[in-house]
Amino acid sequence: MSRPATPVQDRFWRFVKKSDGCWEWTGATSTSGYGVINLGPRGSGLARAHRLSWSMVNGAIPAGMLLCHHCDNKLCVRPDHLYVGTYHDNLM
Repeated sequence: MSRPATPVQDRFWRFVKKSDGCWEWTGATSTSGYGVINLGPRGSGLARAHRLSWSMVNGAIPAGMLLCHHCDNKLCVRPDHLYVGTYHDNLM
């Protein structure tokens, strides 16, 4: 008998190191340097950690928009360091 899977929202916080500045992701990373987490059982897919953090606090990211970092730290998952923007906004 297998035990029930821990919800992704609960697993997420195990991999976050909070500080007065950035909240850094300590779990797995993508080849592009962003934090990633499995959404559930094998085959459920991955989520970028900063995008999951934002959506847990603020809701869905609007279609066609990016989630950008004020701090320019790819490992930061602190919601108030993130903002919804365009590709152009992200280059600024």
